[in-house]
Amino acid sequence: MVPVNRVCEPSYALNIPQFEAAERPIGFAMVNAIIAIQLDLQRTVKLRPEECMVFLVIVAATVQRFMRAPPRKRGAADPPAASARVSRPHLAPPDCRSP
Repeated sequence: MVPVNRVCEPSYALNIPQFEAAERPIGFAMVNAIIAIQLDLQRTVKLRPEECMVFLVIVAATVQRFMRAPPRKRGAADPPAASARVSRPHLAPPDCRSP
C-alpha cells in the first residue's frame, strides 16, 4: 500500500498491484463507452464522422474556454470575449480554408 496524499494525512492508500490489474480493462471500457456515445450521436443527428468531429472539437474548445475563464460575480454581464464563436473555417487547416 502506497499513501496517495503525501502533503497531509492520507485519506486512503493505493494498492498498486490491484490498480495495475484494473488499469487496462477500465481504460478500454471507458474508451469503448466514449466511442459508443459518439456513434450514437452521429446516428441521432445524421452526421458523417468528420462533421461530427468538427462539432465535438467546437464543443470541447468552448468548454475549455469557459473553464479557463476567471470566475465572475453572479448576475454580471458576459464580457464580449465570452460570447465569441468558434467557426468551422477557423478550425480548418490553412490549406483547406476557402478564399
